[in-house]
Amino acid sequence: MHKDQIKGAAKDAVGSVKKIVGRATGDSRMEVEGMAEQAEGKVQRAVGDVKETVGDALKHQRLASTPQRGRAPARSAAFSMLTSIFQHCNF
Repeated sequence: MHKDQIKGAAKDAVGSVKKIVGRATGDSRMEVEGMAEQAEGKVQRAVGDVKETVGDALKHQRLASTPQRGRAPARSAAFSMLTSIFQHCNF
């Protein structure tokens, strides 16, 4: 699990609490702040998901293909890595 996933989940939870408290107390500013913090947390969690997916894909790519004479791995490996990232992130 990437640190951005954890931080994002925490922001999402705090934002959810702020939103609920804001609604319960009639404090529209706190409610909106909570909604914004919740959205920020979801974005940060998604960034962590992408970072983790890219890291995993790069790790698997390094294991699967060993470059010869310092050349970059084949384009098909890079293409499959990007495809797996986009599939994981539902793009």
